[in-house]
Amino acid sequence: SNVIRFNGSSWIPRTATVTGTPALGYTASASGFTQFSPFTVMNDAAFPLSLLSFRGSYNGKQVDLNWLTANEFNTQAFVVERSNDGRTYATLGQLNARNVSGNHAYSFVDVNAAAGTNYYRLQMFDKDGSIKYSGVVVIKIARKGELIIHANPVRDNLIVLYPAATKGATIKVVSIDGKNSLMITPAINSRQATVNVATLSPGIYLLVYNNNNENITLKFVKQ
Repeated sequence: SNVIRFNGSSWIPRTATVTGTPALGYTASASGFTQFSPFTVMNDAAFPLSLLSFRGSYNGKQVDLNWLTANEFNTQAFVVERSNDGRTYATLGQLNARNVSGNHAYSFVDVNAAAGTNYYRLQMFDKDGSIKYSGVVVIKIARKGELIIHANPVRDNLIVLYPAATKGATIKVVSIDGKNSLMITPAINSRQATVNVATLSPGIYLLVYNNNNENITLKFVKQ
């Protein structure tokens, strides 16, 4: 591992000593720097682990994270991290690696995801202390008074995220001239639903969520 410093035009490496554990985190220390400037950590050791996929979804109650790996030679653990700003991450939990040949599937559930945008990533630890990060999975959960739609423009299914539905809540699709095109009744306490708009003619529509006598409206395009 190296601690590297940016001198204004290039990154200057210094060999680092790494201490710590996956659960408590690692510290990389190096000497020989004489100026203050941006620093980061680089690990150029061999890291055979392959992360084949890392995905997440929100089902209205919890965030389900799933990943698939290969080449778990000397792999020690996976640490799941979450951020609400995309910069500062906190540890949610840790899963030990199976560390045997073949492809392996893992899953993790976050029941405390906050309304707004949630960013998830994996820290992957090798037994020699090497660290590798996954890409970031972004999950959005509607805040109070907020409506979020995915696949806009849409051809078939519109995924709608909304504040928790109360009894009598409705989701309507209204044409631009004000005519009701279709309506569904979301499950009580649900926060996500899928609206099939495949039969609608191409054009601009309004999605109207009525919950506890409050209307929230978003525009979308049907292709």
